[in-house]
Amino acid sequence: MDAMNVLRADHYPKVTETISEIIDMISKLEEKGHAYVGGDGVYFEIDTAPEKYGQLTGQTLEMVRAGAGGRVADTGSGKRDHRDFALWKLAKPGEPFWESPWGDGRPGWHIECSAMSLNHFGEQFDIHGGGHDLRFPHHEAEIFQSECCTGCEPVVGYWMHNGFVNVDGEKMSKSLGNFWTVREAFENYTPLTLRYALLSIPYRNPIDLSPEFLEDARMNHERLIEAYGVSLSSDSDSGTDLSEASQRITDAMNDDFNSRAAIVGIQEVVSQYSGRDIATWLEHYAGEVLGLLPSSEEVLAIRDRADSARAKVAEKVEALLKKREIARQSKDWNRADEIRDELTSMDVIVEDGPDGPTWRLA
Repeated sequence: MDAMNVLRADHYPKVTETISEIIDMISKLEEKGHAYVGGDGVYFEIDTAPEKYGQLTGQTLEMVRAGAGGRVADTGSGKRDHRDFALWKLAKPGEPFWESPWGDGRPGWHIECSAMSLNHFGEQFDIHGGGHDLRFPHHEAEIFQSECCTGCEPVVGYWMHNGFVNVDGEKMSKSLGNFWTVREAFENYTPLTLRYALLSIPYRNPIDLSPEFLEDARMNHERLIEAYGVSLSSDSDSGTDLSEASQRITDAMNDDFNSRAAIVGIQEVVSQYSGRDIATWLEHYAGEVLGLLPSSEEVLAIRDRADSARAKVAEKVEALLKKREIARQSKDWNRADEIRDELTSMDVIVEDGPDGPTWRLA
């Protein structure tokens, strides 16, 4: 995560270290009439705060009742209502457990997060993130139990739910066998290439990590780093007024963190301008804001190595390009293709344009 420029959290709480806070929270909910003891644990009673239902999904209790049919009365557990959720589960034989006023057991899934956030952030905090599939029941359960426990609402100012990470159109998961870790991804892509790929799609949208998508991200990120290196090495400013470009990126990030629009704005600038002022501008927007840049020292070192490698093959490459141009003019396409294959074997990428071919090392 460090390699991807992901900032470290201040705290990494564990449920096992928060058991006393969880028990305290459940006790308060029970005292306020929001929780009850069932045959197999303690449950939150949804009907004690019906106005909080569906805040993230738009569901209402009436909609759930209508969809449940005759199943509402048959909860299949110690619950009074099928919508109620567990706060404390009594231990079954062989399960890990902790002592509590209700008997040996373990916390319910939802109360764990509420207790840890209350412990570290207080009764209200600004942003809560998570996958799109956690909106219900998990995050709505957090709203119920946190706000009913403290009496403060809203518990969260902004909910940010990210789309699924897909592979070939299917959600990435261990059960489907299409799962790979970040470390495994680093075997084929640099950490910042992977970050670029993830930020190139708005976070609420699903993202399909296809080989084509990742290769496109690699190419565009390399162009960004190359442009940054050119500007770092410049002896002068571009003299360009960047205020409008800066405002577009600020507006994009203020629009629900639209990182895709911000990246597009950055690429528009680097495709047109270079200079020391561009390097400084990139360090703020592409670096500090989006975290897409390596250090200037690293970029300059890479550029020096690339210049040295380029110098070693430049004479041969230029000669081959001239021969290729002659072959093309005489319509000797086989010879032209042979020369291009030879250049490819030298890790030389040729890009043909209206002003003639340009080349770079892969």
